Amino acid sequence: MGVKVHLGSVNITEETKKLMREALDAGVISQGRYTEDFEAAIRKKFSAPYALSASSGTAADTLMLAAAKYLRPGKDEVIIPALTFIAHVNAAYYNHLKPVFVDVGPDFQIDTSKIEEKITPRTLAITPVNLLGGFCDMDAIADIARRRGIWFLSDDCEAFGSTYKGKYAGTLADAGTYSFFASHTICCGEGGMVVTKHKEMADLIVSLRNHAVKSHNVAEKFVFPRIGFNAKMNSMEAIIGLGLIGRLDEFIAKKKRNYAVLRDGLGVDLIPDTSDRSHVLHGFPLMFASQNQRDEALQKIFNAGIECRKLFSSIPTDEEAYRYLGYTPGAFPVAEDLSHRTLYLPIHQNLTDEDLAFMVHTVKPLLA
Repeated sequence: MGVKVHLGSVNITEETKKLMREALDAGVISQGRYTEDFEAAIRKKFSAPYALSASSGTAADTLMLAAAKYLRPGKDEVIIPALTFIAHVNAAYYNHLKPVFVDVGPDFQIDTSKIEEKITPRTLAITPVNLLGGFCDMDAIADIARRRGIWFLSDDCEAFGSTYKGKYAGTLADAGTYSFFASHTICCGEGGMVVTKHKEMADLIVSLRNHAVKSHNVAEKFVFPRIGFNAKMNSMEAIIGLGLIGRLDEFIAKKKRNYAVLRDGLGVDLIPDTSDRSHVLHGFPLMFASQNQRDEALQKIFNAGIECRKLFSSIPTDEEAYRYLGYTPGAFPVAEDLSHRTLYLPIHQNLTDEDLAFMVHTVKPLLA
């Protein structure tokens, strides 16, 4: 059976079409004024002092960590939640940083009570992930980072538009990252962004994303004082984002409405809004009594034509790529349990009433 309800959705606006024609006529394809305009739009929307575009959310994480490492030489450990998407851990690996994993709580977020015991003189940063668009305890992490003199760097790729005490995800830490992948609130095809309050980090990222070139001075175009990356966003991706950023509030409202419909229809509410946290979720999570039940439900939902996914893994214990670190099953019991029993459904802004009704009709019997 073909897919009836997709996990993500793409919006191409008239503004995007107009700007695309303008750029194509002018031959402006690579990084340039459109990426600068998109960065400016993000700065304005989120009240972020600096916003630096990147080729993907993974690249944004990688650039953020690279800049942090150059600014704090001699530090080579980063604290990461065990339950996350693999890209977050890969970004540490690309920078020759050792991931130091911390278990999560039942809310899917890093367990802040277990962070300080993992800090050593080599710790560079605490790098939580606001998984699925929810929030970890940002105040507690900010306090730990400030007292211990380490970076607080958040991955907000799934939390684009979520707010914590009135401030947008990404702007609460020293730096944060966004992704514009197909299943996220704003889809540019690919693309990402680093937002930061630190000028020295912003300046470094501008260099690092372009092979770490020394400057734009013509005499220094091929001078490389450090190792960098090719991680620039192109104008085509930025133009799609420029056409969408003005509709972000509309998309947020639709996603929240879709969450409410699924919550009421399925009788499940695993990541509720609170008085200080307003979530724009990446997906609608469902938890089952066992891994077998989750896996059976996943297959039935998918076979019915609804794109769905297992929750991300407990990276250090479940993913072969990181078994070399030596962790064994049971090391992160909450992360392992949640990853084995949870899946998530689509929640994107283009779901119709018929889509939502179909999901409720299909999924609800599986929860009995």
